[in-house]
Amino acid sequence: ITFTTSQVPPVLPYIYGFEDATENGNWSIVNGTQTNKWIISDKDSAAVYEGDKALYVSNNDSANAYTITSASTVWAYRTLALESGTYSVDFAWKGQGQTTNDYLRVFLAPALNSAVSAGSLVVGSKTISSTVIPDGWIALGGVLNQQATWQTYTGVVDITNAGNYNLMILWSNNA
Repeated sequence: ITFTTSQVPPVLPYIYGFEDATENGNWSIVNGTQTNKWIISDKDSAAVYEGDKALYVSNNDSANAYTITSASTVWAYRTLALESGTYSVDFAWKGQGQTTNDYLRVFLAPALNSAVSAGSLVVGSKTISSTVIPDGWIALGGVLNQQATWQTYTGVVDITNAGNYNLMILWSNNA
């Protein structure tokens, strides 16, 4: 029998740049056997916003690159304990991809309603797309792609039900 325990949520505010190996271990990376995978690394300085490390997609465990001819859907997430209230959220991102076919998406999702698997955009009864997300999920930005330079998402999120939420980061590309 194999099982995984829940992550221990960090203290808020959560300001993080992937520099701490212990904290990196608290991120769940759901790559499965996909060709294009999330990695936390310092091997490609072009993928780093600040500091020495970053979370990025790689097709060779080193470079920030993906195989355009190999469909992949991968997830990275970190559990946060949120009280009811309003939160400011911001993050830096960049990503290319083919128009609406290859993209990054970021969500806050109730931890009990966010089971994901590599290779799949299906969560519960919903198939995530550029316009559809599962019930209870909060999209942080829309489809993020077509940007070779760093962009900053800044937004406000209202949490009505206190509890554990997963900060979900999705990369999906078609073949």
